[in-house]
Amino acid sequence: MKRFHRLALGVAVAIGVASIVFLLRHDGNERVEPSTDVDLTLDAPANVPAGDSWRIAVSGATGGALEVVVVGPWGTRRLAPADVTRGVVTVSGELTQRSGRLVAIVSAGESSAAVGVDVVAGPAVDGVTPLAGPRSMTADGDHWTMVTAIARDEFGNALPDGAPVDVLARRPDGTIDRIGSEMEGLLAAMRVASGTLAGRTVLRVDAAGSTGAEVEVLEVPGPPVEVVLAEPSAALRADGRSLAVVATERLVDRHGNELLDGTVAIARLAGPSGLGTVRSVTVDGRAEFVVEAPVRSGVLTVEVHVDGVASAPIEIAVAADVAEVPVRVEPIGGGRFRVAVGPVLTSL
Repeated sequence: MKRFHRLALGVAVAIGVASIVFLLRHDGNERVEPSTDVDLTLDAPANVPAGDSWRIAVSGATGGALEVVVVGPWGTRRLAPADVTRGVVTVSGELTQRSGRLVAIVSAGESSAAVGVDVVAGPAVDGVTPLAGPRSMTADGDHWTMVTAIARDEFGNALPDGAPVDVLARRPDGTIDRIGSEMEGLLAAMRVASGTLAGRTVLRVDAAGSTGAEVEVLEVPGPPVEVVLAEPSAALRADGRSLAVVATERLVDRHGNELLDGTVAIARLAGPSGLGTVRSVTVDGRAEFVVEAPVRSGVLTVEVHVDGVASAPIEIAVAADVAEVPVRVEPIGGGRFRVAVGPVLTSL
């Protein structure tokens, strides 16, 4: 007889795992009728919060001890007799810590029935850290960064779809924007648009009061509105040695943000000695270029490019480097003369 009972239980387990049962909903509970012509009936809630005990009321048993097998994401577990008391099966919170579907298969003698429950994630806990990318965006109101976050309960279960998850963005001027979203497919994702003031925007997640670490996104200036060149610092002579400094005026974007230090600026030169370029970077919103005099006199043209914006060209006159050319003429007789030129003196 014991061998027969074990065989019957094994068949009942197989039938329960295959869900060959009739599942009925009644008053928020899940009521299950026996899978064959038996009088075993189970009543249990349709869902239970993660970590809470799951209680199943058993009625109609013909006598004998109840045997219970629980099937979940972690595998299969047979309950101890202590978990079955006076027609109530208690599945401990240890077995409901992982969200998902649990199925309990209850056997009494030759009767068996199965009932299922959805384990849902509990409230979010602190530790929700947003992931942002890209980590910099142009401060023009048109660019944006994508922020994702996974809100979890105390057991590490992701919150269910529809759970609200917001991002708080503290802007460079101190104002705080709240961008709303919700969980979908195990995570929440949202776009955070840039403002028009350059600086650091700090992002933090708010999931029903639970939060986590902050991340920073840099809002950077856009290209300059214009590039204006100041007058050169000195005149040039065609000596190949003298130097002049050409600088830009303060460079700002269309929202008045000063360009960041280190922004690359290129000066393109065209003069008597040919073409050339000089590279510089901005400091305090300005770029400076040291221009070397050519070896020939003429006009040197300078045009500066910053982030695709070109200045109007300026012209620098390059004077000849000869300060004095002494010429002496001496008659030597016979209608002939000696002409002496020099020494040729420069401005030095």
